[in-house]
Amino acid sequence: MKKIFKLRVLLIIILIIGMAYNYISQEIKLRSQKEEFKKLEEKLKEAKKEYLYLTNQDNHKLDDKYVIKEAREKLRFIKQGEITIIDKNQWKNSFEN
Repeated sequence: MKKIFKLRVLLIIILIIGMAYNYISQEIKLRSQKEEFKKLEEKLKEAKKEYLYLTNQDNHKLDDKYVIKEAREKLRFIKQGEITIIDKNQWKNSFEN
């Protein structure tokens, strides 16, 4: 009878240890997943901000005034009937940069 009692106690102890180990390992996994989830949420917020910025930039670039300004400044386009005066030094410097 004492052997059966000791065996039951031993099995209960082993069962409790196994359950505790399982609980602790799951708790560790859960914490690491929560940290990863927070990092991913932060990345998502940053990506949304960047998306809004870029879509705003794209909308701005589709504006006629912006297109005309860029064509005049970067491509040196002129409107019909305009006369352009070119400074030789400025012309050289703009292509060297």
